[in-house]
Amino acid sequence: MADISVGNGQGITQAIASKLGLSKTDCKNIKASTWQSVMSLVDQANTASIQNNKGSIFGGGNNVNNITNKASWKTAFKVQAGQTMQIDDSVFGKIKQLLTASKADAAAATAATAQTTQTSSVSQTGATEAANAAATSSGVVDSSGVYRTSTPVLVADTPIEGDAKTGKAAAQTLDNMLTSGTGEINFTSEEWRELAAKPNKTPEEIQKLDTEYNTNIQKLGNSMTKYISETFANGGDIDSAAFMQFQNNGAMNLEGLTAEEKSTLETSNQIAFNRIDVNGDGKIDNKEMTAFMHALDFDDKNRMGGVIKAEDYYNCASQLDDPNQNLLDTKINYCYNKLYGNEEE
Repeated sequence: MADISVGNGQGITQAIASKLGLSKTDCKNIKASTWQSVMSLVDQANTASIQNNKGSIFGGGNNVNNITNKASWKTAFKVQAGQTMQIDDSVFGKIKQLLTASKADAAAATAATAQTTQTSSVSQTGATEAANAAATSSGVVDSSGVYRTSTPVLVADTPIEGDAKTGKAAAQTLDNMLTSGTGEINFTSEEWRELAAKPNKTPEEIQKLDTEYNTNIQKLGNSMTKYISETFANGGDIDSAAFMQFQNNGAMNLEGLTAEEKSTLETSNQIAFNRIDVNGDGKIDNKEMTAFMHALDFDDKNRMGGVIKAEDYYNCASQLDDPNQNLLDTKINYCYNKLYGNEEE
């Protein structure tokens, strides 16, 4: 039997990748169809486990054709953190063969692309396509609230009131964190991080750090709110229905989910919405979204670094739809009061 431990914030595919020593880049290059084949084998192992009275490996749905649908992630193939999956060696051997072969194919394709680039000129059409891809690829929000792609290409200047383009870019980066385990949202400057690491800071230096941090996290939070409002709420308030649209990328096609799974998904989204809606008025405003984004900037030792990293987002995402009071509630409320607690209503 192959024993596969599921860590905090991991899904089945991530746990299998860790077992095989695949990097985040390796996983990102593996096709969705390959993961569907892998999950078909996991489902096969699960069926055998149930038949042998060993219990189910996972809870929720098992529609492998729906694996790329974000709406199904919280209900399908779900394994609790700390659980160990046991998969028969013969089945796991097939899984290993699929993933390692896919890794080799991706490496070969990368090498071939590099060779082609060295030996041929890029056509005007190819250059245009590359520029378009760069402009829409995921990246980071820099110290002044500017979203930059990995190339880096300037996409949008962000005013304090926020910009929908920056919000969309940040939302895409958060999605990438969940799907590939890569990406970060960096909303502080290199100078800020150097000063933050300095011992024995003066009161003036502390004030400088607070000013840049608070300004840029508000730019980020306001941008997220503006993007969600304009895209999923027709420019109005972000209520629970608009938030659910946002959570599922606007694709409310829930085919493949049972009525029970759809109900579970709706409940999960409502819990997440209520957690961010600090004042409980039924809508998420700029302050509440900013406090939530601020709360994502805590590492496993509850330190803030001015960068939302994939591993930190995983930890928060796993607590977002928890029906019980948890550490994320404490962080969101702390951040809200830190930013707005002294303001007059």
